[in-house]
Amino acid sequence: MLQLLDLSWNSLGGSLPSRIGKFEYLFYLDLSNNSFSGEIPESLTGLENLVHKTALLKESCEHISLIKSKEQGRPRLVYDNICNFPPTIDLSHNKFTGPIWPSFGNLKNLHVLNLEENNLSGSIPDSISGMTSLEVLDLSCNNLSGEIPYSLVHLSFLSVFNVSYNRLYGDTPSGGQFMTFPDSSFDGNQALCPRLVAPCQRKQIHPVVSPGKKMKIMDWNFGIGAAIGFLLCVFFCFKSGWVIPKGRVCRC
Repeated sequence: MLQLLDLSWNSLGGSLPSRIGKFEYLFYLDLSNNSFSGEIPESLTGLENLVHKTALLKESCEHISLIKSKEQGRPRLVYDNICNFPPTIDLSHNKFTGPIWPSFGNLKNLHVLNLEENNLSGSIPDSISGMTSLEVLDLSCNNLSGEIPYSLVHLSFLSVFNVSYNRLYGDTPSGGQFMTFPDSSFDGNQALCPRLVAPCQRKQIHPVVSPGKKMKIMDWNFGIGAAIGFLLCVFFCFKSGWVIPKGRVCRC
């Protein structure tokens, strides 16, 4: 029997127990908008129903009424069929730390992975490209660094991708679904080069140099011109009597 767990918007905290990965038929997990902390249990990457592509999801569909709670003041979502829920792991808006486990790539049946607004660090694993059914990948508002793996262009079903406001750098992959993502998906990564620029050309900022012995303030042409101008000025001043009045004898 399929298992669905929605504990979003419940003000829950503490670390997430590793035994959550033992739910054999869990296919939908929403723990968003809580205060969970610590590392994401690696056991989540071994959820049986999300690792192996089986017919279980279709065979276990039951026509029952399900209500998914949402933020206060917003309407709740009502489903009349469990199959209307896409296979999901939503841990967004918590306080999770640590890495994104490379073994997340094992979840070949997962459609939505949302890790937005946590404190995750490290790089984006290249193995994410193994999540061949992935449609939504949101890693925004974390402390992720490194380059975006080029292999992600092979996720042919990916329609939503967001890595904004991290510390990513290098070239932004181009090709595949990456040509359809808006620029806002990459905002807030100052060292990340825009798409369609190959290779990545970073601006060179020249250091500010204070005047020193080797610093050339003026060239010789300017110096000669200034001297001639000064002498002409003195000559005309004497001739006009501004410096020595006419009729006065200059005695030694």
